[in-house]
Amino acid sequence: MNCHHIRLRGPWNLVIGPSQDADHRKVTLPERWQVLLDGVSGPVTFSRRFNRPTGLGDTDQVSLLLPQCPGQDRRVVLNDTEVAADSSSDNEGRFEVTRYLQISNTLTISFTLPDHEKSSGDNVFEGVVIEIQSAK
Repeated sequence: MNCHHIRLRGPWNLVIGPSQDADHRKVTLPERWQVLLDGVSGPVTFSRRFNRPTGLGDTDQVSLLLPQCPGQDRRVVLNDTEVAADSSSDNEGRFEVTRYLQISNTLTISFTLPDHEKSSGDNVFEGVVIEIQSAK
């Protein structure tokens, strides 16, 4: 089985805070969580558009590989379909998304940082990886 990886490094849209008071930023990854979220509490949302990988065959399987995220209540949404919800964001995840892919896609990762939680120090947010597994 062959495996190919595509790294979604940027630009990402970063929205910090409730929608009416949100701070909007464009960020490129990898970047340290501390730089991205220093002094932040409340809702955090990362979103990014990407195109469907080309050359996918009928038996190819596409997964999203997600890093650990600080905070709680992580939600991962691809094209308005929730592919993962987790009360703890401490776990890395692999989510099979082949059936949800469209020509143009929007990936959204959201979580909440409690007031007392510090950004994850020197830990680095590497970004999301698209993994394509092919039987060829």
